[in-house]
Amino acid sequence: MPRSHRETRERRLRLSLYGLVFLVVILDQISKAFALRYLSTSPSIPIIPSVFHLTFVRNTGIAFGLFRDDNFVITAAIFVCVVLLMIISLRLRNAANGYQWAYGLVMGGALSNFIDRLRLGYVVDFLDFQIWPVFNIADSCITVGILILMLFTLREK
Repeated sequence: MPRSHRETRERRLRLSLYGLVFLVVILDQISKAFALRYLSTSPSIPIIPSVFHLTFVRNTGIAFGLFRDDNFVITAAIFVCVVLLMIISLRLRNAANGYQWAYGLVMGGALSNFIDRLRLGYVVDFLDFQIWPVFNIADSCITVGILILMLFTLREK
């Protein structure tokens, strides 16, 4: 029985959303494996002196190191957020591609940082622009995804 055009489109959008989630998790976990292997035993490595360094940080808190050392509460809260994002993503069948991309970035970043917390008890951060707290690829994806969601929401109003 052939699928309708709408069913095919919905399936493609779900695949692109979850494909992006998978891509973000893979890229972030590979970069963190690199950081664990090569940066965890060395001091900060300047790439562009006084501008961009690779600096290994074990982040036991959330954004910018807030709520350090409260891993159980943070992990539980992040688990709830990831589940909520997954539930919301199921309702995105008719949403524009921009929403799909935004949710894919946010879900991928949140899931990858959640994996760190379960596996290591902390999140690996290593991108250091010297004027901002040290962060990782997952954090960047979450931030970009939220900015895209804000832009789409403002554009609709």
